[in-house]
Amino acid sequence: FCSYDGGRTLQPSPTSSVHEGHTSYFNLCGKVVGLALLHGETMPMRFSSSFLKRILGHVLTPEDLQAVDPEAYKNIQYIVEADNVEDLCLTFAETSDHPSDVVMSEDTSGRMANFELVAGGSEKDVTDANKNEYIRLKVEHKLGLLRCRQQVEAFMAGLYEPIPRDTMMRLSRIVSVAELDLLIAGLPNIDIDDWEKHSVCMGKLKSGDPQVEWFWKILRTEFSQDELAKLLHFVTGSASVPASGRV
Repeated sequence: FCSYDGGRTLQPSPTSSVHEGHTSYFNLCGKVVGLALLHGETMPMRFSSSFLKRILGHVLTPEDLQAVDPEAYKNIQYIVEADNVEDLCLTFAETSDHPSDVVMSEDTSGRMANFELVAGGSEKDVTDANKNEYIRLKVEHKLGLLRCRQQVEAFMAGLYEPIPRDTMMRLSRIVSVAELDLLIAGLPNIDIDDWEKHSVCMGKLKSGDPQVEWFWKILRTEFSQDELAKLLHFVTGSASVPASGRV
């Protein structure tokens, strides 16, 4: 597994293929997570929101990319709003300097790689008819999940052993990403003093202003750990504090 947010959350690593039999480890991990969910046990690990959405079978959207890569989100929004996307001369392939893409490419001598979003993607043009598929795949690629399709599939195959696929599909209709995060990893112990210490006021507000003091007072006196976890997930995309302990 790897982290794209400084150790706060984890998701399958696209470079795990350097280890022989790596998919068997993801399969085992999926089984363990499935058994933990089945028996109501929690695990000391948190998955990224994008990976949790894949577990639930939810489609990733450009909004999932906004907080991770604002520039990529802006580019995708331009494609979403384009009337004649054929004029952009895009194909289902990307030139990427991401280390994982370079390692996975046939030519590892350079620092750029041509990553195909689908088989034969370099020869498949993006049109108004298929641009939604292109946007979905591009989002998955930017979030690191398209690079590790084998790993994700192995994890899901393991998960479906203790919890059948149709059961997970029913679960996905009633459980949100934040709720699945809490089911897998449990409630975090959020230290409000530490949260306040490492928070930065934006705009016209500054530390010590009455409105800021009221905010922290309400969190300390009126919010339960469950409510704090939901607020933290709303703000950061994860219901847990990072490994450094700093929110």
